[in-house]
Amino acid sequence: MILKQQKYSQGLRSLMTLAIPMVGSQLLQLTYNFIDMIWVGKLGGDAVAAVGTAGFFLNLGWALASIITVGVNVKLSQSIGAKKELESKVIAKSGLLGMVFLALLFSVLMGSNTDYWISLFQMDNQWVNEASSNYLFLGSWGAIITFLNLLFISILNSYKQTKRAFKINSIGFILNIVLDPILIFLLDLGVQGAIIATLISKAVTLYFLAIEVYRKSYIRVSINNDGIRCLREIVRLGFPTSVQRIIFGLIYIVMGKFIATFGTDAIAIQKIGIQIESITFTLVAGISQASTIIVGQLYGAGKYNEIKQTYRQALLLSGSAGVILTLTFLLIPEYLIRLFVDSPEIIKGGAWYLRIIGVSQVFMTSEMIGMGTLNGLGMTVLPPINSILLTSIRIPIAYFLAFSTSLGLTGIWWSISATSILKGIVLTVMVLIVFHKRKGYNGTVVKEYK
Repeated sequence: MILKQQKYSQGLRSLMTLAIPMVGSQLLQLTYNFIDMIWVGKLGGDAVAAVGTAGFFLNLGWALASIITVGVNVKLSQSIGAKKELESKVIAKSGLLGMVFLALLFSVLMGSNTDYWISLFQMDNQWVNEASSNYLFLGSWGAIITFLNLLFISILNSYKQTKRAFKINSIGFILNIVLDPILIFLLDLGVQGAIIATLISKAVTLYFLAIEVYRKSYIRVSINNDGIRCLREIVRLGFPTSVQRIIFGLIYIVMGKFIATFGTDAIAIQKIGIQIESITFTLVAGISQASTIIVGQLYGAGKYNEIKQTYRQALLLSGSAGVILTLTFLLIPEYLIRLFVDSPEIIKGGAWYLRIIGVSQVFMTSEMIGMGTLNGLGMTVLPPINSILLTSIRIPIAYFLAFSTSLGLTGIWWSISATSILKGIVLTVMVLIVFHKRKGYNGTVVKEYK
């Protein structure tokens, strides 16, 4: 019993040691967005709507990049756990080649015709359309900076260099704080100033990340057939998650069109609400990524009996955060919205958004931890299946509740909350079924996970 308690405590410390810097890095990214939104909010609700509309499409870039980041995270963690040093360097280099290609593809597809993409929302406000198009243009052509940041952070995290990644991210965060008011107001660049400040800050961060990865020799310089085969494996592992996120982004574009019918204030409410709700996502994403890395390394090292324990510990940590944030969203939503805007209509509508979404926060955390655990095992298909199917039904539910009942705009918020609850329940059941079928993780099921 004492030995089990010692192992449990060691496992929990290992998880927290890895997760805390990753949560810190995620919080820095969240604060990037918060600071941008606070300054943009001072320009008015139309400015927030412009950023929010462009954000629907820029999020597709993040989803596309996950083809590489998820595949590298899973394969690199397992390779490190198996102590295959040369293979690990090939994986990192293959990921770099793949990420550069995806960044260029996204820039050309999205940045070459931004007016068309923004016109899909059919907004009557010409100023919002133009500002949103300009924001999307800069963000799209700056994708190479954003994509490579994501890759290098993923590589450092896989080597458990999470503290170093956090410190480097802090440099960009501080720079962004300084640049936002200068570019938005002092140089009178408005909405475009926010995205320029972000890109400059991330470019500086990328410089230091690249130096760190090069200094540690985490990437093998030579290119050969092994690298090409490795890239195919990375894409195989990351593709399901990327498809999930891309479809999620497309669904949100459709939902955005529903929201836009209620006016630009409705778009601003959703944009601010998502920023606040992303506190939950940000906190739990760090824990989820840590569980992916630890489970991947345990799996690579053949320590199967410790995997279930890691899942339980991650679920406990994330669930505690989910409960706290649920209470916060339910009890003081007006105060949170007021941090960004002064408009009484947006504050009132945003408070309803947070109350409704707040109900689902604990279930969101269980979905994310389940996804992290299954990804670590290389089972990257199950979480996307769950997410794609259950997120897709938001569209008919949202349409019915918004336009065929008296709920109106809040009906859209209820469709999001209800499906989040369902996704959390279903994926948790999936994880439990996997554990039941592989009782004890006694080392006899290695090939079953492939």
